[in-house]
Amino acid sequence: MRTKQVTTPAGHAASLSETTAPSQDDREWDVRLIRQDIRFTVTLSGREANSTPKGAAPLNRPFTPAEVDYAVLRAVDDSLGTPPRKVMGLRYRLNVSAFDLYRAAGVVI
Repeated sequence: MRTKQVTTPAGHAASLSETTAPSQDDREWDVRLIRQDIRFTVTLSGREANSTPKGAAPLNRPFTPAEVDYAVLRAVDDSLGTPPRKVMGLRYRLNVSAFDLYRAAGVVI
């Protein structure tokens, strides 16, 4: 498990570690917002990774590692603005959707 120091799209300093092998159908990451000490377990199911969101054309290429990381970090950012209020020291579970991946790839839906 390799940990990367990253910045989320909203500017939060974070550590990002994939806890599963990229070849597995379902993938999982551990994300920690450093200043807030809030942890997330973020899952990308194989089904979502291979789905096309309604209204989008198929991408016809695999998602790049940078696009997948962006989708994971964007899901964390999006969760900060939704209930429940995130509390220091706790771990939250999130899922990445096909829509999140397409948004990360720059596809307008």
